Amino acid sequence: MKIGIGLPNVIPDVPGRVLVDWAARAEAAGFSSLVTTDRVVYPGYDPLLALGAAAAVTSRIRLVTDVLVGPVRSPVLLAKDAAGVYEISEGRLVLGVGPGVRSDDFTVAERDFTGRFSRFERDLGIMRRVWSGEPAEGTDRSPLPRPLPADGVPLLMGGFSDGCIRRAVEWGIGWAAPSLPPDDVVPFAARVREAWSAAGRSGEPEIIAMARFGIGPDVLTESRNSVRDYFSILGPEQAELFADDAARDTEAVQAMIGKYAESGVDELVFNPTVARVSQVDRLAEACFG
Repeated sequence: MKIGIGLPNVIPDVPGRVLVDWAARAEAAGFSSLVTTDRVVYPGYDPLLALGAAAAVTSRIRLVTDVLVGPVRSPVLLAKDAAGVYEISEGRLVLGVGPGVRSDDFTVAERDFTGRFSRFERDLGIMRRVWSGEPAEGTDRSPLPRPLPADGVPLLMGGFSDGCIRRAVEWGIGWAAPSLPPDDVVPFAARVREAWSAAGRSGEPEIIAMARFGIGPDVLTESRNSVRDYFSILGPEQAELFADDAARDTEAVQAMIGKYAESGVDELVFNPTVARVSQVDRLAEACFG
């Protein structure tokens, strides 16, 4: 199982230079992927913008959005931006996308929340057509910086529903699990694999899981407050539960790795709760020794 690390693009008050330094340190430490997440109504950096900056200071590490909320964006602009990061990074981008779960993100983006699923399906088709080199609707030119490979930007589907499984099989290279314990990931991943096989897709779908970390007693309060703030929209009780489940030391990190490896996950991404670049080194030591 591969081990990736999140980029702290949705932790408030992070100087932009921290993202760049974090990316370079993550690649040097040996992590397999550098991962961004997405919120509109929350302080932070756009996930693709952050990965574009990361692409400029790295050359090996994979760049992943896990996951970007598709329906709050124009599909043509999203396809163009993703193609740009894919090109700048020399093909290292994997675009994890989902329909979204928070209505406030849609409100400020002036998009319909209740119709997001049908819009998402439509937008995936538009993005594929853009990546295939077709002109944008109403024009005679492709908006891409340059032609992409035949399959376009690889897609991972986020979510936890029957529709997510169908989209993963139809459009994606696999499934990006929400921050769920292994006992929840395993049965859903099995359904993704079964649907993949039933559809005649070759190989196996990629399964990515995510866990949180904030290593060291010196960052405990900062880490817990960060998680509580991010999940405050769910209410204080749920936010407190999430604040308690982050890995705090090497033993906890290794336990998470063992549990997810046993579940058959292809990659486990540790998402930061503290935006100190020293956390990259602490996680690397805990993961790789």
